[in-house]
Amino acid sequence: VNGYIGAYGDMAALKGKLGRATADCEAVRRELAQTEVPPEYLGIDPERYKQSLKSGLEQCRREKESALEAWTRAQTELERYRADHGDPAEEKEAAERRFEELSAALSHWLHIREVFEQQRAGMQNSPMHDLAECFSKYLGIISEGKVSSEFPSEEKLDVNVFSDSRPLDFGKLSEGTKETVSLAFRLAVLDHLFPKGGGVIVLDDPLVNMDADRTAQAVKLLTECATRHQVIFLTCKEEYAGMLNGTQITL
Repeated sequence: VNGYIGAYGDMAALKGKLGRATADCEAVRRELAQTEVPPEYLGIDPERYKQSLKSGLEQCRREKESALEAWTRAQTELERYRADHGDPAEEKEAAERRFEELSAALSHWLHIREVFEQQRAGMQNSPMHDLAECFSKYLGIISEGKVSSEFPSEEKLDVNVFSDSRPLDFGKLSEGTKETVSLAFRLAVLDHLFPKGGGVIVLDDPLVNMDADRTAQAVKLLTECATRHQVIFLTCKEEYAGMLNGTQITL
């Protein structure tokens, strides 16, 4: 009795607690009576629903085990790939860096193309007389007057080439004469596109097949051109280094 009294109080206190609990229980019953159960829950069989939950839990467990096995296999394959080919993450980073470099280069060349298209549009709207004159001038300098040219039409880039007043078939020209015509024409186009200077031209061994006299004249012409434009001359022959007197970069 003393234990119960210590835990619950005397009889009056216990009756008071019982009364409050009964009142709370009645309040809950009234609240439940006023609560509307959603229709989708009215026909649920608790035992069947519990069983379905257990089945779903079991299915999730099997899927988890299957996923864990797949992850383990993937890790094994990844380690095997790293052993044979290196870390793919490093390859990805290298590929991304290369992509950024190529993207920057593409933007650079697209800008050059845009400028060129603008220059070409301007060239198409202007007479070709200056280009023809410049080409003939450079052709005469390199060949020392032995090869000349004329443009049949100022609206086209067609050109006739002559040697001592004899018309020449470009397909039958010697390699040295072809190089002479090509270099003269490229320098003429450069001056036409950039009449005030500031252009850039890249030449890859343009004098290989020229004789000594034409080579000397071509070098003088390129040296003069380099005072107005940026001339990049690529060659595998060291003899041109001393002739051109430009900044040398050895690769």
